[in-house]
Amino acid sequence: MNMSPVSRLKKTWSKVNTDKFDILEHQMDPSSNFSNYRTALRGATQRSITAHSNQEKIVIPFFSLLIKDIYFLNEGCASRLPNGHVNFEQVSEFLVWRQVTCPFERDRKILQYLVTTPVFTEDELHLASYESEGPENHMEKDSRRSLRCVIPISQRASVSGGLGDIPSQLKRLKFDRFLKEWRKMGERSVQSTQTKDASLHG
Repeated sequence: MNMSPVSRLKKTWSKVNTDKFDILEHQMDPSSNFSNYRTALRGATQRSITAHSNQEKIVIPFFSLLIKDIYFLNEGCASRLPNGHVNFEQVSEFLVWRQVTCPFERDRKILQYLVTTPVFTEDELHLASYESEGPENHMEKDSRRSLRCVIPISQRASVSGGLGDIPSQLKRLKFDRFLKEWRKMGERSVQSTQTKDASLHG
């Protein structure tokens, strides 16, 4: 939301209640390795342990930061399973989160939106911003003019609100494959942990 193509949309922001955005901005402050977020996540994890309903047990981490943490865990982790995979006991909270059954129904409209919404490049995002709210000064007018020269006409449909282009959909497909592999890794780790526990108690 702090990106210039979004922050410049004054007319749009004038219609938005920014209180929750201010809280979110505070929570996602990147200083001290996202210490505010990590504190809030620990609190949510503790509350989920004593929760009485599945709604209260759900903890949804900030995905890109979770991936970053697991990447560094993978790079620097000395604790590995016999098959070479990372020992996910090091991130035991994640295993607990995965075991909670989500009580909410899937909203097909939201899923369709997430799948078909185009993934803009930085230039496309700036052009979309100018198309939404016109340039306010000569610098922005020059920027829009140059962007219209750079971005092919075939791609402007997605910028203006089309269904998106093929590269965007390919990115979604790659992301889906990544999620499948991610789930498999977690399942293998859980099975390995259960086998280890069974052998210890057997």
